[in-house]
Order: sequence, then C-alpha cells, then structure tokens
Amino acid sequence: APGHGRDDYEVCSKIGIEAFAPIDDGGFFTEEAYPDDPEKLTKASSVMDGGSHAVLELVGDDVLGSHKQRHSFPYDWRTKRPVVTRATAQWFADVGSIKDDALEALKDVRFVPKGGRNRLEAFITRRSEWCISRQRSWGVPIPALYDENGNAVMTTETIDHIISVMEERSSSAWFSDDPDEPAWIPPNMEGKYRRGTDTMDVWFDSGSSWTETEGPADVYLEGSDQHRGWFQSSLLTYVATQTSKETTGKASAPFKTLITHGFTLDGKGKKMSKSEGNMIVPNEVIKGLLSQAYSRGNRLKLDPLGPDAIRLWAASADFTSDVLIGPNILRPVNASLIKYRTIIKMLLGSIYPEARQSPLTKLDQMALVQLSDTMSEVMQSYNDFEFYRAVSTINRWVATDLSAFYLEALKDRLYCGDGGGVLEPILIGFLRMLAPITPMLVEEAWSFRPEWMTEDT
Repeated sequence: APGHGRDDYEVCSKIGIEAFAPIDDGGFFTEEAYPDDPEKLTKASSVMDGGSHAVLELVGDDVLGSHKQRHSFPYDWRTKRPVVTRATAQWFADVGSIKDDALEALKDVRFVPKGGRNRLEAFITRRSEWCISRQRSWGVPIPALYDENGNAVMTTETIDHIISVMEERSSSAWFSDDPDEPAWIPPNMEGKYRRGTDTMDVWFDSGSSWTETEGPADVYLEGSDQHRGWFQSSLLTYVATQTSKETTGKASAPFKTLITHGFTLDGKGKKMSKSEGNMIVPNEVIKGLLSQAYSRGNRLKLDPLGPDAIRLWAASADFTSDVLIGPNILRPVNASLIKYRTIIKMLLGSIYPEARQSPLTKLDQMALVQLSDTMSEVMQSYNDFEFYRAVSTINRWVATDLSAFYLEALKDRLYCGDGGGVLEPILIGFLRMLAPITPMLVEEAWSFRPEWMTEDT
C-alpha cells in the first residue's frame, strides 16, 4: 500500500510501484481498489469501520504467511480517533533553492535565548520542500484552475484575474460561487475549467504578515513550537520574495530579534487542559477566583491580586523555559507586592523639600551609589529581555541595601526631623525600575506624591 504509509512507499518506490490511494474522502474504497470487480470493495464499509475485512476475504487462501505485529498508528489529537494516511496531489514550495539565503539572513538576527538559533537553523537545513496546500473548508484559497483532464493551470495571468475577482466578490466567493461560474476564468482562455478547493497552509498565510509592515520588525515573540511554524514561514516567505525580485546584496530576515518563550504549566508542572480541569486564566488571579478553583472543599484562601501580580509573576520567571503557576507560587509574588507598597508608602510619608538643600552624608552618598548601580543593572536586564534578573536585582536591593541598611540607619534622622536624606531620588528611581512590571502600583504611588513634587513636574 504505497499510498498509505511511508514504509510501503519507500519499498514500492525502489521497485517501480507508484503510489496510489484507492480511498475517497469518506474513507470508502474507490473503483481503483479492485478494478476486476469494483463493487466488491466499493460497497464495503469504510476502512475505519471494518472495510479492510472485505480485502482479506478477497485474498482468501492466497496468503503465503501471516503473523501479528504491534506497531504505531496515527491518531487525531482532537477526536482521539485513528486516521488513515493517504497520498494525494498537493502543492509544494521549493525551499531548497532559498535555504542557503535563509541561513545567511539569520546571521544578523539576535536570538533570545541563544539556543533558538541552532533550533531554527536545524529546521531550515533539513527542509527541502514545503507542502503549502490543505484540504479544509476555510482559509485562503490556492488560486488554481483545473481543465477537463484534471491538469492544474496557474499562470501570472490567471492569478491576476482571480485576484481582481476576489477584490470584487471577496475570497469567500471562491467557495460559494457555482462550480462553473465563468467570472473566475480569464476571457481569453478556451475550454472548461473548474476552481480548485485546496486552501493555503495557515503558516504560509501568517508567515506573510510582514507584508503589512515597513521593513523588518524589531521583535518576533512566540513559543518554542514556532521555530517550525511562524518563525520559519516568515523567514522563508520573506527571503523568497527578495530572491524572486533579484535584489542585489545579502538577503535579510523579517525580524531583528527573535524571542522564544516556554509554556505555562500548572502548580504541579502539568500541561494545562480543559479536559483535565487544571486551567488557570489571568482573571482568576486578578479577581481572587483561583482559590475557589483549587480549594475543592478545603479552606484555601487567596485574595484578589490584581493585574500587577500577573505581570510580576511573569517577569519573575525565566520565560525561556516552561514556568509554573498556582496558589503556592503566587503567594511570594503577593508578598513582594506588599513589600513594594509598604516601602513606597514609607518613602512618600518621609520626603520633604528641605532635603534637596541638606548636605549629603556618607550614608546618603553610599545609598545613591547603590541606587545608581542597581538602576544600571536593572536597565541592562530589561534591554537583554532578562526580566527575571531585573526583578531579582530589585528585590535584592530592596531587602539588603534599602530596607535593611539605609532606611534602618535613617530612622533616627527622620524622627529628629532634620529633613535630610536622599529619599526623593530613591523613590523616583524605585518607581522607574518598577514601572515596566507593576505599572498600576507606580501610577497609584505617583498620584499620591506631595504637592511640592507635583509643582516641579
């Protein structure tokens, strides 16, 4: 059965047997399955419902030998039912002709993490052809016409004509119009033609999104599964267009930086699934519904954390690998938010305009140096897309340099009311570092700044 499995295809190809698939779209045998007496198989059940037994009856006693063998079988991931592989006519794009240009274009791309480069290059290196056609009732139609003998006709002229008709009637008309609608056929073409029903691979479709932008994008951000999907299709279509236009110089990629993230798992490290009942959505965390989803009768309490908690949780994790989320993981995130709020409240209540003219002590100078170093380190982490390092740096500064050292040493001066210290630059620097991660907290804090600070800004 060279048309229904790779092993049979490879064996039969070596001895000159062409691949054919005598099964229709409904899973029933066609007349090609048994030309001598077609009805013996065409009237049989579908191959998924016992139709194969009719083949065994035809073979009868002509079997030379048989044995049982356990082997893998393809299953549909959504319906959990077996599927039958068929060799059918498809449309392919020649990747081999642009492979070297695509690999060369990646040399100028920044990868985060760096291992993403090897992964994407490996997919492109191993690819020579790309099947761009699909048999679906939705999607972007492949603009192919077929003559009475089933031969495909696709020329610049036919494509331009079909595009003009789609601009008038929309792409949906390709499927809804009568099969013999003459409007789709260029006027100078003689004979009868029908429209093809194949649709474009969605990755070819989404991989052309760069046509809506001017120049390469600063960042492409997606999950690790997109190395074989959107990342690759965008690169191939972009490079192919440059090659077809015979542009001079080196081919380029449609993105300057490629960022790959992992996936979010539940608190036990399991993939989230509706069927498993372990889905966690942001609204549950924001509004405090997560405790209800996980309590199941137990006294598990988790207050509403707000959107800043989701952002802080995401920023605290190394997104280049899979991350976990659950009540136990969110509790330290909530503790950090409370810590930030407590310190900001203390700073807002302790700053005075007189401090701007007060002489700096060695303690003040040390605090400013620590603040400057911390802000530089945090900014570098942001520029490197290493948000978890930025959060770690902020937390270390808050716990060690600010809370346990400077604020503790400053208490006597604050109680005495000398108006000294460098709390104002510390507040502003702290809010600047937190702004990309906890914007709502920062906006709220900034709205409560003293009147004399408001007048300055």
